Amino acid sequence: HILVRLPDAYRGFGIATLHRGGMPFYCLPSHEDYFYFGPTESLFEGDAANVSASEEDIDFLLAEANFMLPGLRLTRRDIAFTWAGVRPLTFDREQPMGRRTRDIHDLTDQGLPGLLAMTAGPIMTHRSAGREMCAAVAARLRPSSHPRAAAPKTAGVCARIGINGSEPLPSVVRAAVQRAVEQEHARDLKGVLFTRTGLAWRRHLDRHEVAAAAEVAAPLLGWTQERTEQEVASFLE
Repeated sequence: HILVRLPDAYRGFGIATLHRGGMPFYCLPSHEDYFYFGPTESLFEGDAANVSASEEDIDFLLAEANFMLPGLRLTRRDIAFTWAGVRPLTFDREQPMGRRTRDIHDLTDQGLPGLLAMTAGPIMTHRSAGREMCAAVAARLRPSSHPRAAAPKTAGVCARIGINGSEPLPSVVRAAVQRAVEQEHARDLKGVLFTRTGLAWRRHLDRHEVAAAAEVAAPLLGWTQERTEQEVASFLE
């Protein structure tokens, strides 16, 4: 994906369409007046920990964004940053790019009785995926007690807060970092600042801001001073 700043007139709007290759393509608001365009459909066969947007990916996204909204005349100078991920799909010999249907696999035949695996269940459909998996489990196990109401979900406060590099880490941000480690099992700064709190999706965080988050996480994760500095450097890289 690429993240760009668009004019004020675009605020509150998003576009879901197909690119010229016939696959889904989106222009969606991120934070403030930023928008992201994507995704690509590039086959990736390396280590998923090292995936990044390639030069070809960026060229493709810019071309499709400008084809969809030619008046923007976007160039590389308009890109705030890029990111990439790997979408694991269901293996199918007849479909080299993977089968997009969501499947549940019973691994009994592989010597793992009682173990189910789900493929092609992306995060945006996690609720329906959860219901499907729950039904598959319920067909095999009898509940040990009566159903209980789910605990109310807390609002995503950390997605709405910012960090100012000239000030100490606000208490609400400190609480969000602490929660990310203690209750949501983050084990590094990527897990804290991207996956759990979403703070790093707002804009680039500078070293001061990342170090402030690391200072909160360090005692909870047992990091030494040297390890803490390494984690900050790794996140910034």
